[in-house]
Amino acid sequence: MSANSCLESSMKHAKKFKEYFEDIRPVTDEELEELLNDSPGRSERNKKIKKAKKELYREH
Repeated sequence: MSANSCLESSMKHAKKFKEYFEDIRPVTDEELEELLNDSPGRSERNKKIKKAKKELYREH
């Protein structure tokens, strides 16, 4: 890999990194409270499904 292509790759990475962090903003107290009060929902359901599948495969 030449030095020029390495530099181009680094600059592309830096640009993506900068764009990613420009979108981040502080969370307000109200938003934080909502996030903390939300139920786990989907991830909890997925855990139950995985556990049921494991049990099913153990039986067979």
